[in-house]
Amino acid sequence: MSGFFSFVDKLLSGEEKQELRKEDDPTFNPEGEVSSESEDLEYNSDVSDESVDSDSSEINESESDSYSVYNEVSEVSEVSDNDDDNDDDNDDDSSNNFEEPEKKYVWKEARPYQDNFRNAIFCRDRCCIVSNAHLDECQACHIKPAAYCTYSEKCDPNNGFTLSASLHTLFDKFKWSIEPSTLSVVVTKEAIDNNYSILDYANKKLNISVNHLPYIEWHYNEFKKRN
Repeated sequence: MSGFFSFVDKLLSGEEKQELRKEDDPTFNPEGEVSSESEDLEYNSDVSDESVDSDSSEINESESDSYSVYNEVSEVSEVSDNDDDNDDDNDDDSSNNFEEPEKKYVWKEARPYQDNFRNAIFCRDRCCIVSNAHLDECQACHIKPAAYCTYSEKCDPNNGFTLSASLHTLFDKFKWSIEPSTLSVVVTKEAIDNNYSILDYANKKLNISVNHLPYIEWHYNEFKKRN
């Protein structure tokens, strides 16, 4: 029998042998050739690998983009949080540094006699007794300050005369006075050095009633003590 098969083998060509071999063994690939099925499998595997690589790269890129966006958002949120914290700190500092203005209360004595005192003096003098300034520029001046007076002395028209606002201020500060014996204006050295307005009337004899004398003497004596 072996001789028969060897004889048949000689009669068959190479291609016929390969065809018979393929029928017996489907996986047989003569001369190292790759079947189309295996090529398709390898191509599909390559394609799938490339798709997987591309998908993974896209995923990595999307993840990196999302990470960068997250970092930017987190930085912005941190900055806004810091700004809010700074604003809160500033608000706290401003609230701590805020000091309510001190309220100053000045006790003012009610002087119901003042209106009557002023009206009586204005009706009598008609103008400033020194400068002849109009009543609109004048004030009712106590010769003996109200702080040193009894109530009756505060209300006494003889304890006052009409003076302009500037001369009234200087009279209350004892920068000038009236000499009782001559009823003339006397001034301090300070008034001369600073050229106060009263200098224009220094040594001027005033036309005032002798009824003022008790109060004028008090003011003149105080004027000499302080100067």
